[in-house]
Amino acid sequence: MVAKMKKFTFLAYYRDYDAFLHDLRDLGLIHVAASDRPVEDNEQLDEFLVKLKQLREAQKILNRQIDKKSAVPLNEPDIERGKVIPREIELIQNTTASLNQQLQVSIKERELLRPWGNFDPENTERLRKAGYILDFFIVPDNQYNPEWEVTYDAVVVKRETSRTYFITLTKNEKVADELNLESVKIPGISLMELDGLIASLREKIQVQDQKLKALAAELPSLKAAIGDIEQRMNYTRVHQSGTSLADDKLMLLQGWAPTDNQREISDYLESKAVYFDVSDPTPDDEVPIKFKNNKFARLFEPIAELYMLPKYNEIDLTPYFAPFYMVFFGLSLGDVGYGLFLFTAATLAKILQKSKLSTSMKAILSLVQVFSTGLLFRH
Repeated sequence: MVAKMKKFTFLAYYRDYDAFLHDLRDLGLIHVAASDRPVEDNEQLDEFLVKLKQLREAQKILNRQIDKKSAVPLNEPDIERGKVIPREIELIQNTTASLNQQLQVSIKERELLRPWGNFDPENTERLRKAGYILDFFIVPDNQYNPEWEVTYDAVVVKRETSRTYFITLTKNEKVADELNLESVKIPGISLMELDGLIASLREKIQVQDQKLKALAAELPSLKAAIGDIEQRMNYTRVHQSGTSLADDKLMLLQGWAPTDNQREISDYLESKAVYFDVSDPTPDDEVPIKFKNNKFARLFEPIAELYMLPKYNEIDLTPYFAPFYMVFFGLSLGDVGYGLFLFTAATLAKILQKSKLSTSMKAILSLVQVFSTGLLFRH
């Protein structure tokens, strides 16, 4: 039998055409070609496609914010409100990203400062103004020299994970060079202040998260804006005048897929945020044929392809002539020796050349096995 087909029409960026087409064919889209309908209003279509991508991406983000346990009441749809939501989401995400960056820096500074304890940086500044230099050093325990306590007024602050944390208080600006050590750069903020800053940053991030969750109430407006853009794109597409759009930036494509693959292909197209339309074939469409037979009848499809294929909505005769071909082969050859030879040769070829055989060649060898089996049973 012939598989029922769906027609897909969609716009794709030209630079992504090859990879896009490859993915679609893997999903079951067949006979993909550029539409022969002309296109005009290139800049507007390009603008529509960018807006549609932004709106659909915003829709995905807000869908993830919905808490199924405590659903937020949705607002009434407003197309104009929906159009500005992507920008609001972008601002929230940018603010959140900036706050997260500050948070990570503050956490690293706290980890750096933690072994030294909660001292006041203002006291360090007072010492500097008085002419004293406070240096911070970290060395392995076995490299710490107690004589530094006399020479450089070294004070051990902490010993942790086989490392010694110590400070020196001198008027010597070359202590690090003389010790052949690198002085640790300490943040100009106390440990207590860092803890407060980190807590404050986390609260601000939570505020932004709540803003994003609150925007989920505007999903109806977002969907209305998407519908409006799709309608305007569809109207523009009807008045097209070429297959290459926006100075070769966009391609208007058309392809066919079995009905069984419709959901998977639609999900893929939605994930790419492209404009697409799915429709049933019309009487004027030249619909490509894809067989949909059982395992036995499928073996005889290579023979059916040697003749004129049935048109879409016509009966596929492959399941009906399959048994007669087996009988015809047996009557024509009529020798069990030939049957045994063909069966053995086909079987060995499938086993020994398994990795090298194409799908079509495997199907032909399976057909030879079926024919030869029929010949053996005839005797």
